[in-house]
Amino acid sequence: MDQLLVDRLVGASLRLGAPLPGGVAIRYNSPEEDATAFYTTVFKDGDLYRMYYRGALFERKTA
Repeated sequence: MDQLLVDRLVGASLRLGAPLPGGVAIRYNSPEEDATAFYTTVFKDGDLYRMYYRGALFERKTA
């Protein structure tokens, strides 16, 4: 909702719905996605949905 619609509300209240667990949405499974995939963004481009994210491959130090 944008501010124009919110300004027109009379006698109503807005509240967010409660989150529900839905399982794994995206599974990162290549080495550069290890524990470093972040900034995930999904957007609609015409009839397509596109997802961009950032991943990095860090060296693991062994003792």
